[in-house]
Amino acid sequence: MQLAKINIQKEIYEGRLKAQRDALALADAVAQAEQALAKSESERERAESERAQAMARAAELEALARGNVVARIHLMQKLLRQTETPTAELEQMTLESLTALVGQLERELPR
Repeated sequence: MQLAKINIQKEIYEGRLKAQRDALALADAVAQAEQALAKSESERERAESERAQAMARAAELEALARGNVVARIHLMQKLLRQTETPTAELEQMTLESLTALVGQLERELPR
């Protein structure tokens, strides 16, 4: 009977020890998961920031291109002695339409 009691106490001790180890392993896994989540959130924020910067740069370049095309249209209209299309009207047009207008005006210029 003494031996059975010792075996039961040993099993209880080993069960507690295993539970402690499992709890530590779980806490470590949770900490690693939190670190991975923080890292992925940081990377996501960085990627979003880079995307926003790229979009802003693209918008800036498109605005610059549109401004150059509008200036070319006005110059060619002056050379052809045509009435200049108001800038506000040209700004309403797509870049493709503006480019097409440039092509049309270039064809009208004397060689």
